[in-house]
Amino acid sequence: MKALSSIAAPLLFLGLAAAAAAQDKKPTPVTVAYSATSGTFSPLWVAADQGLFAKHGLDVRVTYIQGNRVLLAYVQSRRDGTLKAMAKYTRQRDRDVLEKYYEELILTLPRIPYVEDASALATVEAMQLQGPPLPKVDPKTLYDNSLLKRLESAGFVDKIYAR
Repeated sequence: MKALSSIAAPLLFLGLAAAAAAQDKKPTPVTVAYSATSGTFSPLWVAADQGLFAKHGLDVRVTYIQGNRVLLAYVQSRRDGTLKAMAKYTRQRDRDVLEKYYEELILTLPRIPYVEDASALATVEAMQLQGPPLPKVDPKTLYDNSLLKRLESAGFVDKIYAR
């Protein structure tokens, strides 16, 4: 359910933009960013690959946001700044509600966003279901956590959490 809710807002936005574009008959340029190579974003990738956005009047460019590690560290180490941003974008003003959500969020965020075997497998399985048929692939060959491990070994992760 959390995975679905994390992409629901961008997809809702795209739906509204598509409705507006349909009236103008001109493709509306939109950039949609994703922050992890995770099965969570499979619907976005499939929609882009299958031309579903263009079919509904959107010229969508999908792009990866590389600052995920720094953002995770910020959220986990800067409670007040995170609560302020959450309040702004959710329009939630009840501090107790924000605090409770923050506490639940912190429990689910990884300190280091390693790609997990299960996420890679889920992505491959979702792609297989969408067709066309893909060759048999070992999901472990689709990602490489070595850079993250080197950053962790070099102390980079500790430095960004210490800020």
